Amino acid sequence: MRCHPRYEEQMKRERSRKSNYAKRKKALESEIQSIDPNSPLFDLDTKKMDFMTNLRTFLTNCHRFTMKAMGETYMTMTFNSAADIFYSQGGKIHLLDDGVLSVSFDPFARKHQKAALNACQKLNELKIKSPEGWTYNFSVKKCQF
Repeated sequence: MRCHPRYEEQMKRERSRKSNYAKRKKALESEIQSIDPNSPLFDLDTKKMDFMTNLRTFLTNCHRFTMKAMGETYMTMTFNSAADIFYSQGGKIHLLDDGVLSVSFDPFARKHQKAALNACQKLNELKIKSPEGWTYNFSVKKCQF
């Protein structure tokens, strides 16, 4: 008994699809068999992620301290806002003969100048030292208004 030609063609495509599926399945199974079950799934190097996480934590803590040192007005300032106003400020760094690393910021906008001076004073009171043993001294140049 013969089937309708359209039905025969559909059956042929289905057999071909099943045959292709079986070939792909067999190839994948042999590939899976060749994998060492003791090898790691991913060989990730997390050093960069760890460094960036530690750096972000350090910067966040420095930001919190700085905003606290600048006064109540700046306590709620976000890191990005502070970066635009304070952390990107120009200036100079000099290593002085007596082991002092002098960090001198350019003048800030008038409304931020006093806060920056207060922060520098509080940082200097902490007598922060570098790993090399240098003492940091922070200052802000006077406004020319």
